Amino acid sequence: MFIAFGPYLLYLFLQCPTFAAKTSLECTRGHYPGAFCHGRNVYLNHTSKTFVVDAENDDEELPREGDTTFRVFPVETRRLDAIPSCDRVVEEAYFYTFYYYYGHSNYYHLHYDTLLPVYFALKHGTPEERSDSGQHRITLMPSVETSRLNVMDWNTDAFSEKHQNKYFVLIHQSLAGNEFDLVPADSRFIEINPSGFTCFRKIHFGAPRIRYPDEDTVPNFVEFIRNRVGLTRPYVSPTSPKVGIIKRSNRRRILNEEELIATIQPFVEAELVNFDGRTFAEQVSMMLEYTVLVGVNGAGLMNGIYLGEGAVTIQLVPFNATQLNVREFGNILKSRGPYLEWWNKHEELNRGNLERDPYNSQADTEVHVDEFTQLIRDALKIGINRKLRKEEL
Repeated sequence: MFIAFGPYLLYLFLQCPTFAAKTSLECTRGHYPGAFCHGRNVYLNHTSKTFVVDAENDDEELPREGDTTFRVFPVETRRLDAIPSCDRVVEEAYFYTFYYYYGHSNYYHLHYDTLLPVYFALKHGTPEERSDSGQHRITLMPSVETSRLNVMDWNTDAFSEKHQNKYFVLIHQSLAGNEFDLVPADSRFIEINPSGFTCFRKIHFGAPRIRYPDEDTVPNFVEFIRNRVGLTRPYVSPTSPKVGIIKRSNRRRILNEEELIATIQPFVEAELVNFDGRTFAEQVSMMLEYTVLVGVNGAGLMNGIYLGEGAVTIQLVPFNATQLNVREFGNILKSRGPYLEWWNKHEELNRGNLERDPYNSQADTEVHVDEFTQLIRDALKIGINRKLRKEEL
């Protein structure tokens, strides 16, 4: 449930004026920002915008494992002579960041760094944690950083009205659904009482570490999101193989995409896939149309996790692009089903500028037609395509 800021939110939290309990804080290895930290009875000082741990001594150290996480979510240990009066008490909250630099987000980082790890935390805690959380509502509190691995930005406009229909807001709403409360960590949260305190009985910072490929978490997450956007089993399945080639508009483009489609259309249906202007729900839904999805390394290819059972994802990699997150993409996509890769080994088909981009991570590519044709033929021999194709290749 997305909770709007206003009188209702004030009423929701102004139920417990005192919060007299010792605090605790511990960290384990996490995904991003680097540690997954858990606290009990932690205070948020609205004035300093820091989280306060009531310690035995003023010089008590924070868990060292949490250094990078506490750089984003500033936590201080302090011996409190008097227990702060709580303007509101939150039973359990997850503070986590998502990619929002330069005024926009990124579909890959949103899934890899945020959605999958947070889903894992919510659904795969220990039996004790799940039992404990089952007694109350959990509040999701997404935030953004002022810059990468720097302090969270309480003044962000990420959840302002102008972005209400952006995919990164809609994705968070889908994650929360009616099961969790969604309260963005921005200025509206602390402006209810700028000099007050919010008290958290249980609080989490960051997200847990997931080892990919993970053939449990990723498929379960996909099913969870499909249900959230209104897709329920039995899904409409393709009756014949269909190839989708993702169209990119600014970098790492396929320069001969029309030629590739014309070459393979004699033996398989194929078309360009353009995600521009599509809502998150529409992108998830349209993936069920394809039995093969092809894309150059990039955010749009993350939609491959929403393909139907047995469909194939193919990642194309520019010439000598050694610094791209090819392995990370591959490991996630392998977690949901059949996966293939093609690396451009032909420098003459590279359309990058190695002087300005020495790692060639932004380069456009003219894909080798014969190699691409064979790649598609290989894809049509595996997964669901093997069952659907009606003639030998």
